[in-house]
Amino acid sequence: MMKQTSRPAGTPPAFLLAALTVVAFSFGIKGAAGEIFAPQGRLVAEGRIFGVASYDFDQDGRPDIVVSDYLNPARILHNDAGLEFKKVVPLTSTEETAKTGHGVAVADFNGDGRLDLFLVYNEFPSRILFGDGKGGFTDSGRAIGTPGLSGTSVEIADVDRDGDADAFVTYYQERARLYLNDGTGALAASEQTFFDGVAVGDVDGDGDVDIVSLREGSPASVWLNEKGRFVLVERTIDIGEGIGRLALIDSDGDGDLDLFVLGRTAKSALWENDGKGSFRKSRQEFNSATRVAVGDIDLDGKKDLVVGFAVWLNRGGGRFENVQTISPGPASALELVDIDGDGDLDLLGAGLDRATGRSDLLLFLNAFRWR
Repeated sequence: MMKQTSRPAGTPPAFLLAALTVVAFSFGIKGAAGEIFAPQGRLVAEGRIFGVASYDFDQDGRPDIVVSDYLNPARILHNDAGLEFKKVVPLTSTEETAKTGHGVAVADFNGDGRLDLFLVYNEFPSRILFGDGKGGFTDSGRAIGTPGLSGTSVEIADVDRDGDADAFVTYYQERARLYLNDGTGALAASEQTFFDGVAVGDVDGDGDVDIVSLREGSPASVWLNEKGRFVLVERTIDIGEGIGRLALIDSDGDGDLDLFVLGRTAKSALWENDGKGSFRKSRQEFNSATRVAVGDIDLDGKKDLVVGFAVWLNRGGGRFENVQTISPGPASALELVDIDGDGDLDLLGAGLDRATGRSDLLLFLNAFRWR
């Protein structure tokens, strides 16, 4: 657990003082009222953060943060009135999974109306931790996946439309697996596997979730959901070389999911959906990155993007403008959430230091006056 120390009255919290060490990294374009995201400091230091999610786990009206860390146990950072996150609760499931965290997702897996956690590990099976609705979590006692596989990420969806949360887990140099939930939080592997990475969403507008699958050096593939089974269609997407990850987002507000292609060594790109699961590449290019976060940052009703640590505002008509770049290193985790409760989206980001292999969790508050 993080060491807690007292401080004299009137002294800023330690994490705000730490902002001085990262403020030089922010060189965003500034509007009349200031930059969009202002650095507020490190929430987690000396870690290697690969997954982050934010929900109000203890039901106190403030969003908390769950962190998946390769070097330390996963943990919950409880939000307090001063954004100091003094209460930090480790989530060690087993001795083996005290480290090697590589991803996290939040859903109600056992149908009790409380939020649970799905934690992905490197070289060890994934685990589900059942939530008590008060911020506490207990290991389900169930290992998900095969020992020795190195999980890298997880996406949650109700694949078979039976009302519970199923899970897609991607693995390093292995095919992605689908794990189906029996409704009690026991997940078993489907017979289907997929290429290296998957993006999950309803691409053809028929009400069930489909996937777009990534295979290194090959075109992306579209798999349509037919009553809980995925069928590979003759519809490939020539996304090019150097691609690291895929995401499905409604970029143009037309009600269907477009494909965002994150370029690891190439430029990132947006492919627009015709509403039936066929994609056409837009003219817009974005910076290289391996993480993207989506949300209405400027409160204009359109979905904006944070690509790596570059902020792109949606100007409408499929056009995005890069208005700020924050550069504490490549992003290994991103999350947009209203962490301070003022009505706009703030940014949680883990910035990877290539020299040390570590990535601290940083907080940036939305400081631009939009109105």
